[in-house]
Amino acid sequence: MRTSYVNKIYIFLFIILIMGIFCGIKLVNLIDIDDVIYTINSIINNSNNMHINYIFSHLLIISILFLLSFFIASIPLYIIYVFYNGISLGFIIRIYINILGLKGFIYSMFYIMLTKFIYIIFLLILLKTLIKISILIFKYIITNNKDIIYNNIKLYKKALLCITLIFLNDLFIFYCGNNLLHLISFLT
Repeated sequence: MRTSYVNKIYIFLFIILIMGIFCGIKLVNLIDIDDVIYTINSIINNSNNMHINYIFSHLLIISILFLLSFFIASIPLYIIYVFYNGISLGFIIRIYINILGLKGFIYSMFYIMLTKFIYIIFLLILLKTLIKISILIFKYIITNNKDIIYNNIKLYKKALLCITLIFLNDLFIFYCGNNLLHLISFLT
């Protein structure tokens, strides 16, 4: 029963992510693509002088999500954040395909694998854990059973481990991501 419940949370979050990817792909059709193409081309051309830095934004967002886990109303915000990440993934894929064709698809897949894939995996694990924490806190409010709070400690440790791994991934991307993207720069 317990694994079925956990699997349902993962499946639900994954479906929301896939829906976001499809919406991100469709979103490209609704915007003025010339401005975006100019911006993407300038990013590709100036990538030698840039570092990919998600450290501050990820820590800020994840800290807010962690603090929101104390409220049952946080669950819809988790879903919205997963959907937003799906939209950004779909948008990245479609823009690179529009700019570079098949080479753009390969480049976008490598870019996503480098910058977003590990983050998304740990984010889904973190959000599943935070959803369980929110539900347990809601059960504690209803039943006033103190054992529920003591069972949360393991979940908090798991959440902090995910946050640490996301931070380490962001540090790796900051220091090594640019060099790895240069390895496939022949596609651009």
